[in-house]
Formats: sequence, C-alpha cells, structure tokens
Amino acid sequence: MLNSDYSGVLGFFQNANSWGMMFSSMLENTGSSSSIGILSLAATSNSNNESMLNANISKEESMISVERKSLMAVLNSANEIMQGLPTQLDGINQLYSAITGYNQSK
Repeated sequence: MLNSDYSGVLGFFQNANSWGMMFSSMLENTGSSSSIGILSLAATSNSNNESMLNANISKEESMISVERKSLMAVLNSANEIMQGLPTQLDGINQLYSAITGYNQSK
C-alpha cells in the first residue's frame, strides 16, 4: 500500500479528521495532563472519594469517642455499685442477726 498509494496512507495518519489525528488526539486526552483525560478524571474521582472516606472516618471516630465516654461512665457507675455490695451485704447480715438472733459470724 505504501508503494502504490503513499499519499493516501500518509493522509490516513496525518490529514485533519483522519484516523491518525483522532487516535493522536485520543491518546493526548487520555493522559493526566488534560483536564478531560480519563486518567485526570479518574484521579479527581479518587481524590473526591478519598476526601469523603476521610470525612466518614473522622465522623465514626468522633461517634466512637462519645460512645466510649458513655460506656466508661456506665462501667464506673457499675464498679462503684459492685464495690458497695460487700458493705450492704454485711449490713443485711447484721440486721438478719439482730432480728433472728442467728449469728452468721460463727
């Protein structure tokens, strides 16, 4: 084809609106240097997704911190109650002994 119609082959690759020019334009626009290139658009999308995920992580960490504080307060309250049980049990035993005359310390 090059020997018989060199100018036709050359035109296929170099003429305006030719396959070669369209292919060249497509390759140039695919890269990240073009604002409409597929790599540039993918990078922008990835950056937006990363920002959204980081915001969600921060929100979840804040919620976990609030929940942790709440649970710590509940556990501290339960711990105080549990520490007071032996004293209350001793008082109940004393009342029982006083009422029944039964001494549990024997």
